[in-house]
This record gives sequence, structure tokens and C-alpha cells, in this order.
Amino acid sequence: MPPVDPNVVYNGLVTRPYFTVSTLPAASAGNVGQEQFVTDANAHPANNMGQTAAGGGTYRARVRSDGTVWRLAGTFMY
Repeated sequence: MPPVDPNVVYNGLVTRPYFTVSTLPAASAGNVGQEQFVTDANAHPANNMGQTAAGGGTYRARVRSDGTVWRLAGTFMY
């Protein structure tokens, strides 16, 4: 995923892809701080923020790469 240009202004809707935890790109030094959305987290993100994301569940969650693993970073709306 290319870096986000902070000078770009988006007018309108932005659609982001959804992943399952198993289809996320590998967490690495190149994507530290990047966020993605998953549809199969096995723990409620509001109660487990900062925990390593694991799949196989039914929770929709925002996840953030720390360079080593993807961590739960919060909930998101459908």
C-alpha cells in the first residue's frame, strides 16, 4: 500500500477493503502504523484494544500494524 499523502484532500466517500485476519499482509517495518479492517476478529475490539488480532470470530475490527503483529485498534461501523 503506498504511503498516504497528508496534503491530499478527499472529497466524497473512500472505500477501504475488508480482510480476514489470515489474509492481512504480513506486519513488517514497512507498514508500522498502517490500519486495516478485519471481519473475523475473535475478540471484541473495544474490550481488547492492543491485543494481537486473531481470526475465526465474528467481530468486525480495526487493526494496526506494530511492525511485528497486527493489533486490535478499535471497532468500526458497517
